[in-house]
Amino acid sequence: MIVLDASVLIAFYSAKDAHHQAALRLFGTDGHFAAASLTVAEVLAGQVRSGNVEQVMSELTEVMGITVLADAGENWPQLLATTRATHRLKMPDAVVLATTIREGAAVATFDARLAAAARAQGLLHPW
Repeated sequence: MIVLDASVLIAFYSAKDAHHQAALRLFGTDGHFAAASLTVAEVLAGQVRSGNVEQVMSELTEVMGITVLADAGENWPQLLATTRATHRLKMPDAVVLATTIREGAAVATFDARLAAAARAQGLLHPW
């Protein structure tokens, strides 16, 4: 499983983004993609003004097959707090990394700080 950071999804939807082509290549590979619910909300927030929320949500889950992972579980607060404090990440990035740890997955991101934290955990997707 590959857990996606918002930077990857935003790059996918923006042809002007410097990472757009790399995001397209990632989605052209075989793999099971997932994203934390907070990450999906970050992407959808940019679609509110244009009225594309339902369309983008449908594309993400039905067309692209991205599984939206709930931020839950008995030990979730402890894992999230530990991940954030250990790697000194902003909360959205901590959610991505903690989700990846919980799922035993790999992270796909264009964010340098999150990539460094994922690499330190041995969880950075090698794309």
